[in-house]
Amino acid sequence: MRLAVEPASGQKEGASRSRLRPAPPAGQGAYLGRPPRERTRRHSPPLARPACSCARSTRRSHVSPSRPSASAAAPGAGRAAVAGGRRLGAHHPAHQRRAQPAGADQRGLEQVCQRQPLRGRRGAPLHQGAGDPPSRAPRAAARRGRPVPGHPLVHRVQGRRGGALHERPALRCHGTNLVFEDEITALQPEVDKLKTLNVSKIIALGHSGFEMDKLIAQKVKGVDVVVGGHSNTFLYTGKPPSKEVPAGNYPFIVTSDDGRKVPVVQAYAFGKYLGYLKVEFDEKGYVTSHGNPILLNSSIPEDPGIKAEINEWRKKLYNYSTQEVGRTLVYLDGTTQSCRFKECNMGNLICDAMINNNLRHSDAVSWNHVSMCILNGGGIRSPIDEQNNGTITLESLTAVLPFGGTFDLVQLKGSTLKKAFEHSVHRYGLSTGEFLQVGGIHVVYDLSRKPGDRVVKLDVLCTQCRVPHYEPLRMDKVYKLILPNFLANGGDGFQMIKDEVLKHDSGDQDIDVVSGYISKMKVIYPAVEGRIKFSAGSHCHGSFSLIFLSFWAVIIVLYQ
Repeated sequence: MRLAVEPASGQKEGASRSRLRPAPPAGQGAYLGRPPRERTRRHSPPLARPACSCARSTRRSHVSPSRPSASAAAPGAGRAAVAGGRRLGAHHPAHQRRAQPAGADQRGLEQVCQRQPLRGRRGAPLHQGAGDPPSRAPRAAARRGRPVPGHPLVHRVQGRRGGALHERPALRCHGTNLVFEDEITALQPEVDKLKTLNVSKIIALGHSGFEMDKLIAQKVKGVDVVVGGHSNTFLYTGKPPSKEVPAGNYPFIVTSDDGRKVPVVQAYAFGKYLGYLKVEFDEKGYVTSHGNPILLNSSIPEDPGIKAEINEWRKKLYNYSTQEVGRTLVYLDGTTQSCRFKECNMGNLICDAMINNNLRHSDAVSWNHVSMCILNGGGIRSPIDEQNNGTITLESLTAVLPFGGTFDLVQLKGSTLKKAFEHSVHRYGLSTGEFLQVGGIHVVYDLSRKPGDRVVKLDVLCTQCRVPHYEPLRMDKVYKLILPNFLANGGDGFQMIKDEVLKHDSGDQDIDVVSGYISKMKVIYPAVEGRIKFSAGSHCHGSFSLIFLSFWAVIIVLYQ
């Protein structure tokens, strides 16, 4: 979602009135969508992190400012600024490769990426002038992709500063020099700084999920609007224009702890909608807002320049992406709303493919050497619709599994596996990616229990048996397990797997495994089979509370 903040025409004297509108079209230096994968090349200028992260604003660390970025517009200035961050020095000439688009200072929150120079331990730029070379030591460290102590990993968005993703410890190697902070803890002091500078309109632009967006609106004093992402939440007021079911009105209004009404917005995913929010501030500075996501259907003209560029790439990928793998008779549900909250048949399909790919000849003891699979729900990125003749192509599979990982084989104790399943639901309901899809495993959760004690039953499919059946997990037994290399390396917070693994063997590419399985089966129809269940206590806990409140409501009415 790209927004721009500008003063509205005809505002009354003494009143500050601003409008959020879609930013100018891409092709003028603006960046839409997910950022490219961060890499450090040997021929690059000395950068802490060459790639920028426009669409994913990030939490603050000790070497970079707040996440999500707080953007501000002073009354009448028509500009927005990201909260936090130190002033940066002059850019190296290599940093000027991307020319600034005309009128960039008037586009507010339009997200134009620029690379940042490294900074010294005391906050001074490593190169003060246009021609001053940077220090060799930080340059060498940056080339090796390592953090430089005292040198912030800063991304600049049209002159505004953003920080490092809070969950990055679970996502990639980040060295030992970074300390990550909670969003609210990081945002409040930066908002306070802006207030001391007489900045009166502050927009928090983030990528932490809808639940965190609402907490930011409630807890961070001084934030006027929250623009979020990550959970791909669809909000809409009125009748939706497509099949998505709204999670609430657009904007979603949160009452802050200090009594203000703070609008929170997201605009779903996949570029299907353009978020549109119009915000006005009255004489007292209170927010009034309205708008709705705009469905980008065929009635919206395509950008000819971008379309031409995409078509060139599409020609090169055509022979690969159009290969037919097989057919499905049923809808393959790979949506966030399903795979991050409950058993989904797309997860079952992928896990079945992972186990099938590891079938070996049986011996006198075992029918196979491995029978279990786990898969993080966040790794499933798209559904496949059966209504298009049920055809499954490599293009559709790549949309489901876009990260290019491998499915590896590990050996773990049962106690480690139990920890992994507790982690799977330790913050259930926040649409985070660690919720596990499974194969060869039956698990029952009780969400009414405290985190860390929610697994009430965990059965695994035996291998040393003539007739496969499920038996209780034994804490001291060593099990073989197939899982994405992302989880094997501790991704999504599964550090216990990385730390306690007994053996780790790399496997085949994920797309090859799933496409090979579907090709072998020719026609598929995976079902939801009861692999993941929630005990009655998970649902009765909330129901009992409602019954209790209703009981007292009846008593009060009768008493009156």
